[in-house]
Amino acid sequence: MRIALFLILLSSCFNLTAQDSSSIKPAVVMIDLAYGMQEPGGTMKKDFYYNFNIGARIAYLSPRNWIFSVGGEWLFQDLVKTDVLKPLRESNGHIVETTGRMGLTQLGQRGFMVLGQAGKLIQLGKRSRVHNLELRFGAGYLQHWFRIRLLGRPEELPPLFEDYKKGYDRLTSGIALNQYIGYRYMSPSKLVNLFIGLDFTQGFTRNRRFWNFDTRMADNSLHYDILTGFRAGFCIPIFIYSESSTLNENLQFY
Repeated sequence: MRIALFLILLSSCFNLTAQDSSSIKPAVVMIDLAYGMQEPGGTMKKDFYYNFNIGARIAYLSPRNWIFSVGGEWLFQDLVKTDVLKPLRESNGHIVETTGRMGLTQLGQRGFMVLGQAGKLIQLGKRSRVHNLELRFGAGYLQHWFRIRLLGRPEELPPLFEDYKKGYDRLTSGIALNQYIGYRYMSPSKLVNLFIGLDFTQGFTRNRRFWNFDTRMADNSLHYDILTGFRAGFCIPIFIYSESSTLNENLQFY
């Protein structure tokens, strides 16, 4: 439903730029750096709370305001819902080391996403790119897992030493779809370029581990992972001028 609504919005907004079709503006290579927060849904909801993410993206903005981009983001959070180490814990919540001491561990969520996107910049002003509505649709690869951090000597916790730890991390990955709608400000001075918006991700993923040690079973099901959140950041623009776009800029903002 979100994808259908996004496509309807994208097509209906093209009429807003029809009056500007004769204006030749410079192309722009945009380097976006962003910080955001996302809430999980679908299969991810039972294991994780919200996550934070940082990302970078490089995009090409055409003279006709079409956007083509590639980018990625890193997901992180040190609070999780599911304790995958529960079968190893004593009643006090610790795992006993080979020395008899209580081993300390820390769980978290880690992941990343790589996306290719295409979209449209909808100018909110009649003659300039200063205030803009930005719409993008993309597809790519999503991967996430439980980060298991051992705070003592790893060799003193044999159940979690080296490859044994992989039996608990539930490494999950697969293809993902993404939709973004946001506001982009591009100052006439070209020095302040900011953006903020909402994004929606749907992942079709599978557990990549042969066996989950905590549940003592394999997970061969298809997961439907949802991430809904917002992001904000700044842009470093590199303008590519042609003779016609240079002449046009003398008459109006870019």
